[in-house]
Amino acid sequence: MSSPDSSIPVTEYCEESKKQLFLAGINARIAIEEWKSGKKPDFSFTKEHKGNLAGKYELAHSSLAENESNLHRLKDAHAFWLSSIDDLLPRSDEPGSAYEARLSERQFQFSVLANRLTLL
Repeated sequence: MSSPDSSIPVTEYCEESKKQLFLAGINARIAIEEWKSGKKPDFSFTKEHKGNLAGKYELAHSSLAENESNLHRLKDAHAFWLSSIDDLLPRSDEPGSAYEARLSERQFQFSVLANRLTLL
């Protein structure tokens, strides 16, 4: 179990990471619609969302520095979050419904990981 002092940065990371993943999903859908309508979409939003979370991750990481087990859980959750951000764009042969299902599943899986972190 983490000390009360370490739980605040971890909780803040978890809440912000879920928010950033949700917002990045919205940005991905907008970019896809722009691309479908012939506009050149801007996919740089992934870097923005990663940057928005970097500070919270560093604080959570620092707060768990002395708890190797919980630190490992945080690193695993963050790696999953990063891969989820990187995997926001649809695959070339992926129908819209499959894309939506995949995106929803990634968001759900990350929420489960983040919720487990808040219980540390």
